[in-house]
Amino acid sequence: LGKPLKVSGVILDITDRKRAEEDRQHLFQLINNADSIAVMKDPELRYLNVNQAYLRLTGYESLSELVGKTDAELFQGLATQEQIREYMDNDRKALLLPAGEFLTIEERFPGDDGLERHFLTRKFPIYSKDSGELLGVSTLTSEITDLKRLEQSLLLTQRSVDKAALSIFWVDEKGGFYYVNDTACDRLGYTREQLLSLQLADVDTNVPVEPRAQRWKTLKEQKQITFKSLLRTREGEVFPVQVTSNYQAYGGKEYEFAYAEDITERELAERKRKETLAFLQAAMNNSPAGIAIADAPDGKLRYVNKAALGIRGGSQEE
Repeated sequence: LGKPLKVSGVILDITDRKRAEEDRQHLFQLINNADSIAVMKDPELRYLNVNQAYLRLTGYESLSELVGKTDAELFQGLATQEQIREYMDNDRKALLLPAGEFLTIEERFPGDDGLERHFLTRKFPIYSKDSGELLGVSTLTSEITDLKRLEQSLLLTQRSVDKAALSIFWVDEKGGFYYVNDTACDRLGYTREQLLSLQLADVDTNVPVEPRAQRWKTLKEQKQITFKSLLRTREGEVFPVQVTSNYQAYGGKEYEFAYAEDITERELAERKRKETLAFLQAAMNNSPAGIAIADAPDGKLRYVNKAALGIRGGSQEE
């Protein structure tokens, strides 16, 4: 055999291919270890891939348990038929979108504690970069259960304040209204929009007497004050209130949270009590019969009328 005269070969530069493969691996690791849920399904809505967050959510141990199956198979007994249809219908809607567009929705999933978990989901179609062929639908999901529960709690809190028996006002340093509740609007005869456009001085008759700046200074120093005032309705009726105000600073702003109780009935009852007491005292003072009231058991006199003084002698002070 003769000796080889030369060696021929072809050298291919695969640097770009290698880098692309490394980029794909980095992206896969990023998605696989993300807290957000990532899912990819084929055009028939069969599972192709999911990340670890999805496995933790559903309780499955490996991807092999999911591949080739649909939501109808995987969520049987875990979610209601209505929820399963909703999941798959949303996937179908996303499959119809052109490249670059997505569908954003809220989805629900039953939790282990029996309460629903809420998720904000973005679904979008995946097309082949080379051929433009539809490869499937991808889903990126973040859990918003805590946010939804906080939102519901805030809505309940807002409703309880709106419907409170007391008139509630949030007032700024200058006397402008930030917030008024339903009771304040109803009692004063304004819509919420009308009342929010007014100033405290428009409804509180004591503001001209006690300058707003002085009340604000006192409130900031004491943090809470209680006082009586007179409010004026849209029709001009003036009625008494007892107000408890709290100073609050939040988000770079200062507020007076004022809780006003209509004390019209209390004032009328107190006036009637005083009138009744004055009538009884006058009747006893002018009674022809001697009347004396003493403490038990020491017998110390607390009251004697004129007739009793005439019998006993002396003065009422004695």
